[in-house]
Amino acid sequence: MIVLLLFFYFFPVLFTIIGIICIVTYYKTQKRNELCTCQTTGKVIKIIKSSRRYGQYGNGSTYRRYFRVPCFQYFVNGRAYTVRGYSAKLHPLNSSAPIYYNPFSPDMAHTGEKGPGLKIGISSILSAVLYLIFFGVMSIVLFYLP
Repeated sequence: MIVLLLFFYFFPVLFTIIGIICIVTYYKTQKRNELCTCQTTGKVIKIIKSSRRYGQYGNGSTYRRYFRVPCFQYFVNGRAYTVRGYSAKLHPLNSSAPIYYNPFSPDMAHTGEKGPGLKIGISSILSAVLYLIFFGVMSIVLFYLP
């Protein structure tokens, strides 16, 4: 019974914590981006191919998800800076885009693209709620079926 309760509450709590962390991180990034009031034009100088490890197959080998991130170069007062974007599909190599930077700290910049943090956070919390509803209904059905 304890294992069932632990299983029942572990995943919703985990999903809720992940969701809250993603939402808080998103809004902290938005707050930091509000300081970036000046605008310049940046050019994509390279596409960074990166990967993340997501898990393991049954034989112990890991699987990875690969993605491409544009790296922009922009100039402020004759000095070059770089900032990463989110999507290489939106910004292919040698394309240009507006870069917003902090006039007091030009290395603090962003491309104006919205990160996926808010969507991930809301989806994670919604998953926790749906998980609780599904297993709540299933437990009621199992206890009251003859």
